[in-house]
Amino acid sequence: MTVIAYKDGVMAADSRAYSGGTGAIGRKWKVRRAPDGTLIGCSSNQPGVSEAAMAWYIDGADPEKAPKLNEPSFSLLAVRPDGRAFIADDRFLLSGPLEGEVFATGSGGYAAHGAMLAGRRPKRRRGSPARSTPGARSRSTRCGTIRRADP
Repeated sequence: MTVIAYKDGVMAADSRAYSGGTGAIGRKWKVRRAPDGTLIGCSSNQPGVSEAAMAWYIDGADPEKAPKLNEPSFSLLAVRPDGRAFIADDRFLLSGPLEGEVFATGSGGYAAHGAMLAGRRPKRRRGSPARSTPGARSRSTRCGTIRRADP
């Protein structure tokens, strides 16, 4: 289950890398900060698609310049520094700007959205780093650690 969530200027995501029916294949960063300060989170069960979708968004999100992919499967959440959010699911078309207190997408997005509105915070696995950094290690590829892009 992938979750990309945003609240109070922080975007976070799990770090599990998944490849369709093969299951977990490792860990990866699903959240990035664009040069303009926009926080972008994206996940896909197709290797390379989330990276292509984030690059497409950073390059202007023009549907005419979208990567040519057969049936892409991805979930992208972008939150600009002014708090406006945009979502794209399985198509290189944006929904937004959206306004709200919290945003979440991915297969676990509904649960994360409800939990954040109820005031819950993500739980860390025992042994996971207190704060994610590029060198952080996880003991499991089944779910990975929470990765954050802080303001």
